[in-house]
Amino acid sequence: MVFKKTTFKRWKIAQNAEEEFWKKYTSKSLPHEKYSKKAEILLRKWGEFIDIDKNTKILQIGCGPLDLINYLGNVKKYSLDPLADFYNKKFGERRRR
Repeated sequence: MVFKKTTFKRWKIAQNAEEEFWKKYTSKSLPHEKYSKKAEILLRKWGEFIDIDKNTKILQIGCGPLDLINYLGNVKKYSLDPLADFYNKKFGERRRR
Protein backbone atom coordinates (compact mmCIF):
# COMPACT_ATOMS: atom_id res chain seq x y z
CA MET A 1 0.00 0.00 0.00
CA VAL A 2 1.35 3.40 -0.96
CA PHE A 3 0.51 6.48 1.07
CA LYS A 4 0.85 9.87 -0.51
CA LYS A 5 1.76 12.88 1.51
CA THR A 6 -1.25 15.14 1.97
CA THR A 7 -0.26 18.65 1.08
CA PHE A 8 -2.32 21.71 1.92
CA LYS A 9 -3.12 22.08 -1.79
CA ARG A 10 -4.46 18.52 -2.03
CA TRP A 11 -6.40 19.01 1.22
CA LYS A 12 -8.09 22.15 -0.18
CA ILE A 13 -8.95 20.36 -3.44
CA ALA A 14 -10.61 17.56 -1.47
CA GLN A 15 -12.51 19.98 0.76
CA ASN A 16 -13.72 22.00 -2.24
CA ALA A 17 -14.91 18.82 -3.96
CA GLU A 18 -16.81 17.79 -0.82
CA GLU A 19 -18.48 21.20 -0.58
CA GLU A 20 -19.48 21.04 -4.25
CA PHE A 21 -21.03 17.61 -3.75
CA TRP A 22 -23.23 18.76 -0.85
CA LYS A 23 -24.27 22.06 -2.49
CA LYS A 24 -26.94 20.26 -4.53
CA TYR A 25 -28.79 19.28 -1.35
CA THR A 26 -31.06 21.27 0.92
CA SER A 27 -32.00 20.45 4.51
CA LYS A 28 -35.15 18.77 3.21
CA SER A 29 -33.47 16.82 0.42
CA LEU A 30 -30.74 15.13 2.49
CA PRO A 31 -30.97 11.32 2.00
CA HIS A 32 -32.28 10.43 5.49
CA GLU A 33 -33.77 7.05 4.57
CA LYS A 34 -30.49 5.75 3.14
CA TYR A 35 -28.60 6.39 6.37
CA SER A 36 -31.41 5.24 8.61
CA LYS A 37 -31.44 1.78 7.03
CA LYS A 38 -27.64 1.48 7.08
CA ALA A 39 -27.51 2.44 10.76
CA GLU A 40 -30.10 -0.20 11.58
CA ILE A 41 -27.97 -2.88 9.89
CA LEU A 42 -24.78 -1.64 11.53
CA LEU A 43 -26.28 -1.64 15.03
CA ARG A 44 -27.54 -5.18 14.51
CA LYS A 45 -24.07 -6.35 13.39
CA TRP A 46 -22.26 -4.55 16.22
CA GLY A 47 -24.75 -6.08 18.65
CA GLU A 48 -23.39 -9.51 17.76
CA PHE A 49 -20.04 -8.54 19.31
CA ILE A 50 -20.69 -5.84 21.90
CA ASP A 51 -23.46 -4.67 24.19
CA ILE A 52 -24.86 -1.38 22.95
CA ASP A 53 -26.74 0.77 25.44
CA LYS A 54 -27.21 4.40 26.45
CA ASN A 55 -23.63 4.52 27.82
CA THR A 56 -22.04 3.30 24.58
CA LYS A 57 -19.79 5.98 23.06
CA ILE A 58 -19.47 6.19 19.28
CA LEU A 59 -17.11 8.51 17.41
CA GLN A 60 -17.45 9.11 13.69
CA ILE A 61 -14.72 11.05 11.92
CA GLY A 62 -15.71 12.63 8.61
CA CYS A 63 -19.42 12.51 9.28
CA GLY A 64 -20.54 15.08 6.71
CA PRO A 65 -23.83 16.89 7.16
CA LEU A 66 -25.71 13.63 7.57
CA ASP A 67 -24.44 10.15 8.15
CA LEU A 68 -24.91 7.00 10.18
CA ILE A 69 -24.07 8.76 13.44
CA ASN A 70 -27.39 10.63 13.21
CA TYR A 71 -29.34 7.37 13.36
CA LEU A 72 -27.56 5.29 15.97
CA GLY A 73 -30.31 5.63 18.53
CA ASN A 74 -29.84 6.14 22.24
CA VAL A 75 -26.04 6.13 22.49
CA LYS A 76 -23.49 8.85 23.23
CA LYS A 77 -22.60 10.21 19.80
CA TYR A 78 -19.56 12.27 18.88
CA SER A 79 -18.61 13.37 15.39
CA LEU A 80 -15.88 15.41 13.76
CA ASP A 81 -15.68 16.89 10.31
CA PRO A 82 -13.31 19.53 8.93
CA LEU A 83 -16.27 21.06 7.06
CA ALA A 84 -18.57 21.30 10.10
CA ASP A 85 -18.83 25.10 9.76
CA PHE A 86 -19.85 24.77 6.10
CA TYR A 87 -22.48 22.12 6.93
CA ASN A 88 -23.93 24.13 9.80
CA LYS A 89 -24.16 27.23 7.62
CA LYS A 90 -25.75 25.36 4.69
CA PHE A 91 -28.04 22.97 6.55
CA GLY A 92 -28.37 24.48 10.01
CA GLU A 93 -28.77 22.60 13.26
CA ARG A 94 -32.09 21.07 12.13
CA ARG A 95 -30.27 18.35 10.20
CA ARG A 96 -29.32 16.54 13.41
CA ARG A 97 -31.58 13.87 14.85
